Amino acid sequence: MSLAGKVALVTGAGRGIGESIAKIMVEKGARVGVLDIQQDTAESMTQKITEAGGVALALAADVSDPAQVDATVKRLARELGPPDILINNAAAPAEWVPLHETTAKIQHEELTTLLGAINCSRAVLPAMIEKKWGRIVNISSVAGRYGSPGRTIYSAAKGGVDGLTRGLAREVGCHNITVNSVSPGSTETPRFKARSKAMRDELARMIALPRFAEPEDIANAAIFLCTEQAEYITGAILDVDGGFSGFDPVH
Repeated sequence: MSLAGKVALVTGAGRGIGESIAKIMVEKGARVGVLDIQQDTAESMTQKITEAGGVALALAADVSDPAQVDATVKRLARELGPPDILINNAAAPAEWVPLHETTAKIQHEELTTLLGAINCSRAVLPAMIEKKWGRIVNISSVAGRYGSPGRTIYSAAKGGVDGLTRGLAREVGCHNITVNSVSPGSTETPRFKARSKAMRDELARMIALPRFAEPEDIANAAIFLCTEQAEYITGAILDVDGGFSGFDPVH
């Protein structure tokens, strides 16, 4: 399960699932570009990694801006090497607003999840195609498949991420590049921990296991898809949801 010698770019790596992915990537031997929209968050995370003996580079960019993404990937290539692995994890906070009450600003912010995955994938692909090796893992959501009331645009964006996964997997498989999605259910990120007890209790009723996911649960699945053990898996949507996808509301 080693990633020694690999260069990885992890977006939204300053906290939550992205933080866990970046930490475990380094433990597996990868050099990691820690990308976050906030420079200080990226630097703080990078400092933790380097103090623990890992190699990381703090990067700040708005992944919905293609120019910023291109500049970021070029800097990563100069300082750590061309990326072998991309983890598209960056996502805007999901607003709990009915669709007819959303503003243009909310709509744009929600869709940055999909736009960022497209922009970052496009930017890293030339180097992967040249090397005839690459791994792209998109962090999706069960909302992309089942929908989430009050989060329609978020659901649409995550559904788009899964569509990107399937389409791109077929497009770049001939270059020995795999593209997969990890689809988390309820996960103990800072955002999720802030939800009301009533909402958490309702969500807990919809899963088979006796706990919510930890960020490390999602990170381990994402990292597995980057290893040699997963080299024949592509175009897959891997549910890491504690059994939510098998929930029967009648029983």
